[in-house]
Amino acid sequence: MLLVLLVSSAFFGICSGKVWFEGYDPQETQEIRLHVEHKITPVGRYTARPVCDLILSEAKPQIVNLTIIVTTYGMSGQNENFETWLSIDDQEPEKLFGTLDVSHYAFPAGTFYERQYNVTLSELGDGVHLIKIRVAGEYYGGGSYDCEGNASFIFDTIPPKVSILSLENKIYSADNVPLNFTTSEPVSQIVYSLDGQENVTINGNTTLTGLSEGDHNVTVYATDEAGSIGASETIYFRIEFFPTTLVIASIVTVAVIGIVLLVYFKKRKH
Repeated sequence: MLLVLLVSSAFFGICSGKVWFEGYDPQETQEIRLHVEHKITPVGRYTARPVCDLILSEAKPQIVNLTIIVTTYGMSGQNENFETWLSIDDQEPEKLFGTLDVSHYAFPAGTFYERQYNVTLSELGDGVHLIKIRVAGEYYGGGSYDCEGNASFIFDTIPPKVSILSLENKIYSADNVPLNFTTSEPVSQIVYSLDGQENVTINGNTTLTGLSEGDHNVTVYATDEAGSIGASETIYFRIEFFPTTLVIASIVTVAVIGIVLLVYFKKRKH
């Protein structure tokens, strides 16, 4: 996996639905506050932890933008002397270099020190990826902190695969046929289209009912959490009802022949 470190202005954006923090809505803006903990409890007057915000967005296929904003506060004994490291999927941590912004506010807020890091992640495979952030710095008047936090995000660019199991390209003699199928991953919506008509939403396997005699076709579509849509193979089949009149005529014919033969053998016995 390739990490490209940038020091330009922020590139905030709404996630396109291909990358999102685990447990969050893929269609929403992907911005979270990372919970960080002291690796070793500080000794001294100050024990405050830095604030770390993460923002995800997809720049283009297979490329993900990660913005990391670390903020420390003068009122908590912190200053601008801190460093940040990033690790993806338990790889070796890399030290980040970003831009520092210092904001001064009236008492009691004091001074805010905000450093922003813009990182481009490439060569990502589909699936769950782990972000690990480490921030270490100093307190005024002595003492230091070393904090770490984790977050997971999902990268999904492959649409679900849909396979129809029950229907085949053949002739059926009933006006209802089962529509059973499988998907390669959990999906948020399933629809089917019969004979090119308007999509019908379903929750799972179903039965196509009230089919008229003649040729038909059906396609199943599934949408995954990232919004990618997969389609099954279109199945072509035909409905041909077994002719009832022919069945009755055949039964009558067989019955008549049976009666004739029965009478014939009875006469021969006499």
